[in-house]
Amino acid sequence: MCSREGQTRPRKSLGQNWLTERHIIDEIVAAVSRFDSDAVLEIGPGTGALTEPLAELGKPLVCVEADEELAGRLADRYTGRPGVAIVTGDFLQWDMSALPGARTVCAGNLPYYITTPIIQKLIGARALLSGCVLMVQKEVADRLLAPPGTRECSSFSLYCRYYAAVSRVRNVSRGCFFPAPRVDSSVIELHFRSEPPVEAADETLLFRIIRAAYSKRRKTLLNNLANSELLWWSREKAARVLAESGIDGSRRGESLTLEEYALLCNTACETEGS
Repeated sequence: MCSREGQTRPRKSLGQNWLTERHIIDEIVAAVSRFDSDAVLEIGPGTGALTEPLAELGKPLVCVEADEELAGRLADRYTGRPGVAIVTGDFLQWDMSALPGARTVCAGNLPYYITTPIIQKLIGARALLSGCVLMVQKEVADRLLAPPGTRECSSFSLYCRYYAAVSRVRNVSRGCFFPAPRVDSSVIELHFRSEPPVEAADETLLFRIIRAAYSKRRKTLLNNLANSELLWWSREKAARVLAESGIDGSRRGESLTLEEYALLCNTACETEGS
């Protein structure tokens, strides 16, 4: 690494790729500003290309940066600047109750290798957030937006869809970063729902069923549900839940909608009580 006065090179170990195109930064900030919020959280500000435009929105801004070198540079830059706080640390370990507002909007260019756990943490803290504007790998965005019955749709797609409405702001070419990653990216928005789109009697069971159904894509729904350590259902119970739900056990898990998974969950709960 270089000295604080020199130029810091991106660190591959932290998945650092600097966004260099100003018009894309402007689009991200415009998306952030459309959320009804009283504070802003930036994940992984890096060299601060997005930080200053976010600070100019005039709302309290918290930036969480894992790279001590970069966090130190930003701390120096914003020393004495009211409303801007630079936190050095791993966002996945950071306590989000420290957010300065009751309705915070989150922005960030997420490291590809920890995109999923970051989104999971944001969903878990959705009561504190009005929404998110995130740069993610295009393949991740494609999966989150994929309809059931397609190869791109995954258990994580349905998990996100249960808690948030996901939309794509734009695709971003790999050439817009330094160094250029091997894949293209997308900017997405997550608008957290006040109520889930389906009614499930037991959310924990719902997602266990979904994960079990997707565990082995080539196997039928019946086989996956009957042989999952997530559920510990006998084949007889799996067959009964499917039959009482009116769902063909020979289907593949990826073909089911979120509504059908909620039906399976509710039927399983009723079966337990009978």
